Amino acid sequence: MAKTQSVRMRNMRSYRRHAGKSRCRGKSLSRCRSMKTCKVARGPKRTFCRRKSNKHVSTYRKKTQKKRGRKARRGRKPTKK
Repeated sequence: MAKTQSVRMRNMRSYRRHAGKSRCRGKSLSRCRSMKTCKVARGPKRTFCRRKSNKHVSTYRKKTQKKRGRKARRGRKPTKK
C-alpha cells in the first residue's frame, strides 16, 4: 500500500513532536559519553548522540510482578523491631 501525503505528514509531525525532547539530541560527543542514558552512534557519513535504549510508550509494556508465596519468603532473615 502506498503512503499518501497526509499519512507521511502525520508521521513526520509525530516524530518531530517527541524527537526534540530527547536528552541526547544536540549533545557533543564528550558530553554524550559522560551521560548514562546516551551512546555515540557512528556511521560512514556522520556521528551523533542517541539513547541507549528506546522504550516507546506504545510498544513497551511493564511486566507485572507476581505475588510471592510463603515458600519464596522462607529464606529471608527476620527484621529487628
